Amino acid sequence: MFVKRLRSSALKTLLLLSLLSCFITAITATISSAEPATGRYISVSGDTIKLQLTIASPAPQNLILEQYVPPGTQILSTSPKARKINSKSGVVKWLFKGVSPGVTIVTMQVSPASATQAVNGILRYRLPGGGMSEQRLAR
Repeated sequence: MFVKRLRSSALKTLLLLSLLSCFITAITATISSAEPATGRYISVSGDTIKLQLTIASPAPQNLILEQYVPPGTQILSTSPKARKINSKSGVVKWLFKGVSPGVTIVTMQVSPASATQAVNGILRYRLPGGGMSEQRLAR
């Protein structure tokens, strides 16, 4: 009887430890797979394109945002100020240095207004542990 109780107790302990181990592994995998930075379009209408960059902690040191519009599109304004605008190729670039966790809104106005319908963009940054990440902006 004592041996059966001992086996039952040991089995319960082993099962509990196994479940705890699985739980910790799942949480660790979820945390480590979270992107340090993400970008998505908030609105694309009229002549205005508005993006949201969300920076997690730890934040990457620098971010590069590339916004693509149809070649020949005139860029009327950007906020924050873009680092490089090439209307001929339709590429607008921002470089964000010393990034902190939080949310940044990026806005640009273009002409003609119909150019907003053919936009897409890429967010690039160096991962905290090394290596680079590149992701398309969600629409």
